[in-house]
Amino acid sequence: TAKMYKDGMLIDETTTRYDCKTIYAKNPESCPREESAAEPLSLSLPKNILPAAGIALLSLIALVIVGFVVRRRSARRDDAGAQGPQF
Repeated sequence: TAKMYKDGMLIDETTTRYDCKTIYAKNPESCPREESAAEPLSLSLPKNILPAAGIALLSLIALVIVGFVVRRRSARRDDAGAQGPQF
C-alpha cells in the first residue's frame, strides 16, 4: 500500500497485491506461509497420560496419608514423654 500526502492531506492511495512465490520463484520457501495454509495449532498429549496421572495422584495421596500418620504418632510420643513416667 502506498499513500501520497500533500500538505498533510491524503491525495492518493494505491494497493497492489502480489504473489510472493512469483517474485521469488527461485526461492519460494522464503515466502511467508498463507494463513489458510497454516496448520492449526493442536496440543497432543501422549495416549498413556491418564493412567500415569492417576498413578501420580494416588501416590501423592498415599504420601500425604503416610505423612499424617507418622506425624500423629510422633506427636503422641512427644506428649507421653512430656508427662513423665507414670507410676
